[in-house]
Amino acid sequence: MANLVESPANITDKRSARKAENRIAIVEAAESLILEGGYGALNAEALAERAGVSRRTIFNHFASVDDVLVTRINQYFNRIFEESDFTVSGENASMEAEMLSIARKVFMSNTLEEYIAPFVHLLYALEMDSPAKFEEYSHVILERTYHIFLEQYLAAYPDLPYLRVAVFASTLSETIGEGVYYYLTHAEEITVKVAAEAPEAPEALAIEAMRQCVLEALDYLGRLVQGEFAN
Repeated sequence: MANLVESPANITDKRSARKAENRIAIVEAAESLILEGGYGALNAEALAERAGVSRRTIFNHFASVDDVLVTRINQYFNRIFEESDFTVSGENASMEAEMLSIARKVFMSNTLEEYIAPFVHLLYALEMDSPAKFEEYSHVILERTYHIFLEQYLAAYPDLPYLRVAVFASTLSETIGEGVYYYLTHAEEITVKVAAEAPEAPEALAIEAMRQCVLEALDYLGRLVQGEFAN
C-alpha cells in the first residue's frame, strides 16, 4: 500500500509513536478489508482483528468505522494533489489547452501508479455491495477536484470570464472521472487489449490500461474544445 502518513520511526516519543502505528494499522486494515470484500466487510470487529488493535483503540482514534474509511480516502486524495505537478503558468493562449496538457502529464507520471490507481480501486471496491457509498464518495471527490482546478485556473487566467473557467474546470474533472470509471467497468477487455499491444507484468498492464482510458477521455475533450465534433 502507498505510504500516506508520517513514519512512526520519525517520532521520538514512544507513546506518540505507538499511537501513530495504531492509526496507520487501522486505516490500512480498512483499505484491505474493503478491497477484499467491499463495504460490507468493514465493521469494528473485523477492523480490530485485521489491525491488531482493540475496538476501544479504533474509537480512540476515529469517530466511527466510516470515519476510518473517509480518512483513508482523504489521505490518498491529498497526496495525489501534493505529488502531482498541477502548476498553471497562465502563459498559454488557451486555458483549456494548458489544463489538458497538465492533466495528461499527471496521468503519464508515477502518480498514477503510486496514488491514483490504489485510490480509485479502493473507491470502486465500495460498489461491490454499496453503490450508494460509491456514489456519495465519488461525488465529493469530483466536487473537491473541481474546486481545486477552478481556484488554480482563476488565479492563472484572471482576465477570462468566470463561467468559461468554471465550465471547463467542471468538464475536466468529470472527464477524468469518466475515463477512470470506464477502465474500472471494462478492465478485463481493456487489459487484454493492452497486453496484446505490449506484454508486461499484470500490475503494469492494469496501470497502463487505466492510463490509456483516461488519456483517451482527455483526447475526446481536447477534440471537442477544438470544435472537431461541431458538424
